[in-house]
Amino acid sequence: MGEKENYLRIPITMPPEMVEGLEALSLRAKMTGGRKLANTELVRTAVQFMLDSEVDVSGCKSEGDVLAAMKLL
Repeated sequence: MGEKENYLRIPITMPPEMVEGLEALSLRAKMTGGRKLANTELVRTAVQFMLDSEVDVSGCKSEGDVLAAMKLL
């Protein structure tokens, strides 16, 4: 990924259970010898995975549709 000073800030909203899930992932990394990862790092990584995997979002009309497409990988 690029230099942080070149990053654009975008506001995102998510339900509390997703935020809790991000925190759990972050803490799991730390408890298993890594470091506590920032929520933004986890979200950027998920987006990059989608882009690298070339998820086919043709015809998707909702988050559920996108998730279903991702699960086909």
